[in-house]
Amino acid sequence: PLGDVARRCFACVQVDGVVATRLAQGQRVPLDALSHEGVTAVLGPDGELVALVANRAGVAAPQTVFA
Repeated sequence: PLGDVARRCFACVQVDGVVATRLAQGQRVPLDALSHEGVTAVLGPDGELVALVANRAGVAAPQTVFA
């Protein structure tokens, strides 16, 4: 599963269903859990990969969406 690959390759954060849906729709979402400026993998509540995001001053900006 892509969630397992993402855990090995990127910093990861897990989000609830509401945030996962917003990111899957390409929306930018404020996300305090982003701790660095690189690419972060965002996992949904089921542990599956939702998106790779860039940290834009604490806002998750989807770069690639998988959900």
